[in-house]
Amino acid sequence: AGGDGADCAGGASHRRLQQPGLRAGLWRARPFPGGGAQLRGRDDRDPLGDATQTGSIDTPGQPNAVAVRGNYAYLADGAAGLRIFDVSDPTNPTEVGFYDTPGTALDVALYGGQAFVADGYKGLCVINVANPRAPYLASTYDTIGTAKGVAASEDGVYVADEAGGALVFSLPSEKYFIMLPLVIR
Repeated sequence: AGGDGADCAGGASHRRLQQPGLRAGLWRARPFPGGGAQLRGRDDRDPLGDATQTGSIDTPGQPNAVAVRGNYAYLADGAAGLRIFDVSDPTNPTEVGFYDTPGTALDVALYGGQAFVADGYKGLCVINVANPRAPYLASTYDTIGTAKGVAASEDGVYVADEAGGALVFSLPSEKYFIMLPLVIR
């Protein structure tokens, strides 16, 4: 089936990444018996050619979805939350940051300096990833049911919620802060 989020043999899933200006690649999350998982990447210049796996890294959770921006892969890793990997060297991906979300990270989308995480029964978590090595919780929204999917663009954030249906959130306009010197007399 296509290549956009289809299931693979053995319970692994993949997502085709085809976004302008971003490195294209196919990332596979493979569960291990007894828990944990492994994130595997490969060079995907010719997806139908002689592609070979170039690297992998174990994760502590159950990988569900991945989004890539530049040299970083953001993994929705089940009960282990959001994991962030430096993939600048595809032969040696390394974890550089994580945020343990309160629920079960099922999907992730990126927009601006934020990672939007569909966090299961805890709804939507917005993680500030402007510095991928030091992510922090920016906000949450408790959906009606179980948030299972998320997409984000300049038009808004879209959440697939088991009980609430398709939820649409408009993003606030950019906030500007002016730093003024403190003068004490």
